[in-house]
Amino acid sequence: VFNVDNRVNAPVFGDGGSAALVEYSADSAKVCFNIETFSEGYEAIIVPASGQRCRVFKSPQEEEPIQTPFGHKATLSDLYMDGGAVFDFTMSRVPSNIKILMEYAGVGEKDIDYLCLHQANKQIIQTVGAAAGFPEEKTPWTAFENYGNNTMVSIPTVINTTVKESMEVANAEKTTLLCSGYGNGLAVASCVLALDRPYLSGVKDYVKPKDFVSGAEYAEYWKRKLRGEA
Repeated sequence: VFNVDNRVNAPVFGDGGSAALVEYSADSAKVCFNIETFSEGYEAIIVPASGQRCRVFKSPQEEEPIQTPFGHKATLSDLYMDGGAVFDFTMSRVPSNIKILMEYAGVGEKDIDYLCLHQANKQIIQTVGAAAGFPEEKTPWTAFENYGNNTMVSIPTVINTTVKESMEVANAEKTTLLCSGYGNGLAVASCVLALDRPYLSGVKDYVKPKDFVSGAEYAEYWKRKLRGEA
């Protein structure tokens, strides 16, 4: 999906995975959400050949590259992102989504320990945080600095770095977070989340094993298998 020759998008993104185990508690705090979609802007972040409407029945390696005006070649299986449109969407929709949620939940900035934003980039994080009424010290962006934009995993990355370190320093058992993710769709999803004695594993760096099989190699394996050669 990420074309390494695209020097605009490729350096921004990182990879990651996360898992969360949620335990029932009769004393748990209420969690409030505000989820909005704005599908008229879906083309701002998209892999054109990822669905049935524009299905390319070829592997990305077999597609004919298209020369872009930005100096690199792309295929329909690559991620396309209109950075300007994404920035405009984020600035116009995310702060208002957060403010509506806070009003509904009956909380103010002083009730929230951290605003955990999707780590799109430093500028967006700082601008959204300020527009939503949060000071810079409550709007961490070091997860992006260290791991890039690792998409759906970016908020868990913030929680397992900045929030974890803060709780350990303060010897705290509870923390209240306002988390907000935004992007593909285009969509915004925010929640006020109270964590009570959470176990946070921290971030584990992945080391590629020596026997790692790439996607292209796996595709070749199945071609040989279907031919009866593997």
